[in-house]
Amino acid sequence: MMNSDSFSDVRIKIRNNNNKIFFNQNSECLKPLLNLIASMNHRTMVLWALKMVREIHSSIRHYFDTDNRVGQAIILCEKWAKGDIKMQLAKKAILEVHHMAKETDNPRVITKLHAIGQGLSTIHVKTHAIGMVFYDLTSAVLEYGIDSFEEAVKNKINEYIITLKTCNQEINKVIKWNSFLMKDMTN
Repeated sequence: MMNSDSFSDVRIKIRNNNNKIFFNQNSECLKPLLNLIASMNHRTMVLWALKMVREIHSSIRHYFDTDNRVGQAIILCEKWAKGDIKMQLAKKAILEVHHMAKETDNPRVITKLHAIGQGLSTIHVKTHAIGMVFYDLTSAVLEYGIDSFEEAVKNKINEYIITLKTCNQEINKVIKWNSFLMKDMTN
C-alpha cells in the first residue's frame, strides 16, 4: 500500500533541479511493480511495453500532427517482435524517437518521447521497460506538479500492474513471436 512516505525519495529528486528523471530502481512507490517486472519473461515485457507505448503516444500525438516517426517506430518494433524485419530497422526508428526529444523544449513531451523510446527498446532487452516507467511517471509529475502528483502516479502504477498481468495471461494469444523471443522462455 502506497502512502505519502512512498514518495519521499521522489520529492527529494523533484526539489533537486539537476534531476530530469524523478524515479529510479530505488523508488519506494515502484517496489511492487519492479518485483512484478522481475518475474516476467521478455515476451510479456515486449507485449506490455508496446501496449503502454501506444497509450503514451496517444497523449502527445497532437504535438506531432504531420510527424509520424513515433507511429512508424511502433509499427517497426511490432514487426520485429513478430520476426518480420531485422532489429537494425527497428533500432534506427527507436533512436529517431529519442532524437525527437531534442527537437522540442516542452519538458513533458521530452519525457514522454523518452518513455516511448525506452518502451520500444524493450524489444531488444527487457530491462528497458523500466526506463519507460521512469520517464512516463516523471511526465505525470511535470503535468500535475509537486503538490498534486501522488494520486496520478499511484493510478498509473496500478494501471501498469493490471496491464502487465493481463499481458502475461495473453502472451501466446496475441502475437506470432520472433524466434529470438522464443529462445529463452524464462527471460
